[in-house]
Amino acid sequence: MKIHSKKSLSNPIVTIICDNYTKRKDLEASWGFSCLINRGDKNILFDTGSDSIVLSNNITRLGIDPASIDLMMIPHQHWDHRESFHCPWRRDDH
Repeated sequence: MKIHSKKSLSNPIVTIICDNYTKRKDLEASWGFSCLINRGDKNILFDTGSDSIVLSNNITRLGIDPASIDLMMIPHQHWDHRESFHCPWRRDDH
């Protein structure tokens, strides 16, 4: 069992991957939402948005390694939360 420090659990790092709007010129906007939540040694992909190409491009531009994602959370079944679920990432460890 891993013991997490209170600091790592109470101060997650949230990185917005895609949203309806962006102020960063290097990222694309797309209907829907996606973010990466880092809590200590776990990376949680929350939502995938509506466009797998935008999701993949923004993940690359943000320097996120898809193999580092430990868990994917889809809060509900609207298309703009799960449309990119089929994004063609590959992990060789499963």
